Amino acid sequence: MTPPDSSIPQPSRDAALNRLAAVRPRLGAVYAADRNFDLGPTRREGVSGLSPYLRHRLLLEREAVEAAALEHGPARAEKFIQEVFWRTYWKGWLERRPAVWRAYREAVLGFGFVLELSDLNGRQRLPEVPVISLVQY
Repeated sequence: MTPPDSSIPQPSRDAALNRLAAVRPRLGAVYAADRNFDLGPTRREGVSGLSPYLRHRLLLEREAVEAAALEHGPARAEKFIQEVFWRTYWKGWLERRPAVWRAYREAVLGFGFVLELSDLNGRQRLPEVPVISLVQY
């Protein structure tokens, strides 16, 4: 049996809380300074890694914001807090405009990012995008 890939978020409440505890010290000035830089797959300092847990409600936005504010104070955690609120705003915006979300999903399907039954039966014909991205659609 292959050990689980540590870069793939484990789908549990405990994993969400562990991730929050791990990134909490960086949700202030460090997050604000590093958030716009992608240093590659092995250097993820500029991202919190909380999105999968927030998306699937294993962690609530309120919990993430409170953790950052308690650790750093609201002013120093402002950029992280803004990002969480922007995420919530755009999620709500899309929920109120289902036609926009449908058009986006259709466009993504047009790029060929589709799992076919034959892919699940052992043929490795997947596009070079992370499977976790495919699951979101």
